[in-house]
Order: sequence, then C-alpha cells, then structure tokens
Amino acid sequence: MKLAEYPALRAGMNAKRQLHENSRTTALEIFGKSSRTLRAIFQLARFNRYQAKTGFPNEPSYPAHCAGSLASAREALRKI
Repeated sequence: MKLAEYPALRAGMNAKRQLHENSRTTALEIFGKSSRTLRAIFQLARFNRYQAKTGFPNEPSYPAHCAGSLASAREALRKI
C-alpha cells in the first residue's frame, strides 16, 4: 500500500507526525532544550504507561533491561 494512493491516510499520518513534533518542540522550549531532562521525562511517561497497561503497581514489574534508564531518568528529574 502506498500512502500516495490514500490521501486521507496520508493526511492523517502527516497530522500525527506534526502533533508529535509540536509536543516535542514545546517540551524542549519548556525545559530549556535539555535533551537529558527531556529524555528522562519521556522515559518516566513510558514507564507510567507500561504500569497502567499491565496493571502492576510496583517497579519490579518493569522489564529488567529498562531499570537503569528509569533510575537515570529519576536522577535527571531530581536535578531540575
């Protein structure tokens, strides 16, 4: 399937991409373009979505390979 053949789908994909870019740009402006802080915020948001989806309230339910990035995200947010 080619997006060019489906203008409505293509328009929707473009709108979704633009929304994502706008939210990232806004976040960069708010946090002074600190990519480390921004990355930490996105990591914590991803962790919160994972908890909500799986129904596990505790951190040990988070995959082991992500534990380090979660800890570094919390540390970066403490420094704000």
